[in-house]
Amino acid sequence: MPDSIRETILKRVVSRLEATNGISGRAYRSRAEMVARGEMPAIIVKPLTEVASQQTSACKIDKVLTIAVLVIVHADIPDQEADPIITDAHKRLMPTANGFVDLTLGDLPGVQDVAEADANFAIEGNDGVIGLTYEIRFRHAQGDPASL
Repeated sequence: MPDSIRETILKRVVSRLEATNGISGRAYRSRAEMVARGEMPAIIVKPLTEVASQQTSACKIDKVLTIAVLVIVHADIPDQEADPIITDAHKRLMPTANGFVDLTLGDLPGVQDVAEADANFAIEGNDGVIGLTYEIRFRHAQGDPASL
């Protein structure tokens, strides 16, 4: 059975973030265990909410998927250390003219838009978790979340 469009989106996001400068491929999906200091910096991608926004007349349903992209660092000044990672990760998700493939115009079916939402900074001592949220608008067939 094929993945839902939501699952395809999440896999694509993690795949793009694995190439983020400074994390050496340490991008994870909904990781259950804590990231050890030796694994930092790292990125964890988690789905937060999915809201149906409207049904179209063509038996399609529009949805907004909110995801968290957690940048985890250990440094003397965690938010400063995380900044170049956050910047590169953002470029990998948002539509740009820098040659990065974007989710809105790529080959991923059903994705209509990607928008930056919020950023939260949780810093304790030398550890920092900077949470970025993005809203991804997508569409799928009303009766089948794996097809458009």
